Amino acid sequence: MERKIRIPLQKATKNAILIIVPLSMYVAAIWLSYGFLGWQIALFLAIVFPIILFVPVLIWISVISGLADVVRDRLRRRANISRRRALKRAGALSPNENEYTGS
Repeated sequence: MERKIRIPLQKATKNAILIIVPLSMYVAAIWLSYGFLGWQIALFLAIVFPIILFVPVLIWISVISGLADVVRDRLRRRANISRRRALKRAGALSPNENEYTGS
């Protein structure tokens, strides 16, 4: 019974830490950068920056994921080509076919 309670609590604590630490670093950076203007301005900027940067971040994520897909496909193709060449050298592939003829 104790173990069933402890695991969700550990996951919740881990998730809370994953959110609180970057958020506190963000708040500290905003306060240290713009706190001299007053807390109202610092709070305004802390709220506005994520809203302004939301669309560029979405675009950046889509570009990076597209590049990752291209790299992954290219590496798979290279691996398949080198495997086919090795099989042709070993005689497991017939020269006219691209299919494996071995057992």
